[in-house]
Amino acid sequence: MNLVLAALVLIGLSHLPTISIGNRILPGGRSEAGTMPPVKCLVVGEVVWAKEDIEPTVRLKTWCPIQIQREGAYLKLSSSKWVVEVLIPETPLPQAFLYIWGQRDATIGNHTVQVSYGPIDGT
Repeated sequence: MNLVLAALVLIGLSHLPTISIGNRILPGGRSEAGTMPPVKCLVVGEVVWAKEDIEPTVRLKTWCPIQIQREGAYLKLSSSKWVVEVLIPETPLPQAFLYIWGQRDATIGNHTVQVSYGPIDGT
């Protein structure tokens, strides 16, 4: 259900003109996903990490100029200047994932989770 909602939001927002959202945390230019980018910069999909699995399974999509990697229990989203990490909780069933680049939290299933963020060079 949450995945369907995220997909509908993405489809609906992809036809809107570019606008900025408040609560931004990442400074820089839009071209490298450095500031709070337009609403279109979403990361959506699903994550699942059953107890019997050694590592979580992640299926995500984005149209943003960022890279998505899984490192152990963390999702690592990075632009040329910023890195965002999200801890994937143990979940026996697939959970919808939604993150808007530049926000302080992501949504996994019905839960809001804090993200860690900082400059890519660590300074």
